[in-house]
Amino acid sequence: KLIIKLFNDKTLLIITGFVHGLSNLGGSLLTSIVFSKKLSKNETRSTIVVCYLTFALIQLTTILLFSEEYYFKNTFAYCILSLFIVLLVEKYLYKNISSRFYNKIFELFLILMGIFLILK
Repeated sequence: KLIIKLFNDKTLLIITGFVHGLSNLGGSLLTSIVFSKKLSKNETRSTIVVCYLTFALIQLTTILLFSEEYYFKNTFAYCILSLFIVLLVEKYLYKNISSRFYNKIFELFLILMGIFLILK
């Protein structure tokens, strides 16, 4: 909460986006920030999707600028595969989860990420 008081939400999310986009760190922080807002299931998911899209675009730009062409082509193929997985999860899983269960899953995810970060 102290960090959120130091920066407004947009600034914090932009900083988190750049940290994550350049280093692949910060995803758990984003999830914690969004979850603490007590938004609806769809608002939470939409916010996280937009932020992760920003993260991914920064990462893809970094890969494009600093890696070999072969690596970028493989990354693009994984992006296409990821799109199909997201569409399948949306169709068969997300729509069938209640808001209450979704929040419980999020809480469990945050606890596990906290434990993993402490242990690491």
